[in-house]
Amino acid sequence: MIAMGNLHRIGAAVVGGFVFVFGLTGLSWRPEMFSTEGPVVFGMTTNGFLAFVSMAIGFMLLFTAVFGGPVAGWVAIAAGAAFILSGVVNVFLLGTPLNVMAFTMPNVVFSWVVGAVLVALGMIGRKERPTNDGLYGSHLEHEDPAEQVHTNPVTATELAEAERARALHYATEEQIERLHDADRYRTAADRAHAWEESDHRHGSPSA
Repeated sequence: MIAMGNLHRIGAAVVGGFVFVFGLTGLSWRPEMFSTEGPVVFGMTTNGFLAFVSMAIGFMLLFTAVFGGPVAGWVAIAAGAAFILSGVVNVFLLGTPLNVMAFTMPNVVFSWVVGAVLVALGMIGRKERPTNDGLYGSHLEHEDPAEQVHTNPVTATELAEAERARALHYATEEQIERLHDADRYRTAADRAHAWEESDHRHGSPSA
């Protein structure tokens, strides 16, 4: 089962695959390298230069999405920014001899849309918890949660009671202070450990 935390990598792989196929298909027409006009592939024009660039970017996105780990997010952001910048620059070069990538308006729109998608995917990737394996996530995601968290049941009970007391507005000052320590962590094991540590700092008797 594909891990949802790898959504950004899956999206980048799909975009990379499409861009690579676009470049490969365009290259099969054997267009001139820097011609301002060229064959139409998937509704967009291309030339030899654009075909090679597309294949390089597509391969890079595919490679980092499958094997790159956390760096995939940054690569998606960088590639997205490059697409957006390319669209901005080339919109001013349409119909001029400097249009060395044979851009037309559909190419410009595609660059903007794909660039925005890649930047969004990259930002999602930076917020997700990194995994160490491929697109299918870390093996830790498939373990029994009971095997991942070893928490003293007494500590867990104390923490749960304190959280309930805070929610119902009858928590003591000490409970609130200790909960502030625990709130700095996300996992149950880390929160329980922080609760135990705060028990020692406050000098309260441990149950």
